Amino acid sequence: MAQYNLGVCYSHGRGVPQDESEAAAWYEKAAAQGNSRAQYDLGVCFANGDGVAPNFSEAVRWLRAAQAQGDREAGDAIKAVLDRARQKRAAAAELPAPPVAIGAAVELRGVKAGGLN
Repeated sequence: MAQYNLGVCYSHGRGVPQDESEAAAWYEKAAAQGNSRAQYDLGVCFANGDGVAPNFSEAVRWLRAAQAQGDREAGDAIKAVLDRARQKRAAAAELPAPPVAIGAAVELRGVKAGGLN
């Protein structure tokens, strides 16, 4: 619980300088030890990119861990994250494809089929 509380302090700048990266690091320590509130807050950090790189897969993973422990807000948060991921994919699909020379080899790196990011 102390690790989670320290994360909250860093997130809100209570007694320490506000630092979202430090908050996320403390949330992760507490989440790894099974603190459901830390799991929820870490999921939100990943969903919003607060102190960590945005990552919808990690957001859902931590939110599901919180939900499994009975966190009532986690289910709604998971739905919101998945909706945002769908919107982001849809927006990306609407972008015009860059021109490619006929017969040119196209290499895709870091693309995962069915991934959330």
